[in-house]
Amino acid sequence: TADVAAMLQKPGKQIAMAIHVNPDGDAIGSALGLFRVLNKMGHHCRVISPNGLPAFVNWLPGAETICRMSDAPETVLEIIRQAHIIFALDFNELQRVKDMEPAITASNACKVLIDHHPGPESFCTCTLSDTSASSTAELVFRFLQETGLEPYMDKEVATCLFCGIMTDTGCFSYNSSNRHTWETVATLL
Repeated sequence: TADVAAMLQKPGKQIAMAIHVNPDGDAIGSALGLFRVLNKMGHHCRVISPNGLPAFVNWLPGAETICRMSDAPETVLEIIRQAHIIFALDFNELQRVKDMEPAITASNACKVLIDHHPGPESFCTCTLSDTSASSTAELVFRFLQETGLEPYMDKEVATCLFCGIMTDTGCFSYNSSNRHTWETVATLL
């Protein structure tokens, strides 16, 4: 993560945050939280999705800015082509981004995987993968801490990441929460 942190210290990068097909609250919350932090740092970020979002996440700050391959394929492909950095969020296999896969594979951008699913493919330059994490949102929070970007967090970032954690823990009813999850949630609150 040190190399990625160094890249992010120089503003003006074109950054894409790719999420999986039929995205859930964790994918969307993770991407929008990171999107807001990096935009505040002076980067030019876009969240891209293979298809539409579930209606229950439309209230999230920035949800209206997500670009969908199903609605605007040329725009999404151009975002990928121009990206200096591509974050792969909440998926462990490139096939989960469907029609975006060939463009991401062909891209020379620095690719960063942040995910909590087992068995991640090795398609990224940098991988933050931890199956003991409750969610990708929890790992995005960890990434922000480890790279010194936590000061860029605000209420909207916390809201997005909290949504991701709530989604993947079933409102803390699944057996996926641990001490780190609760510490993350306490800090977000």
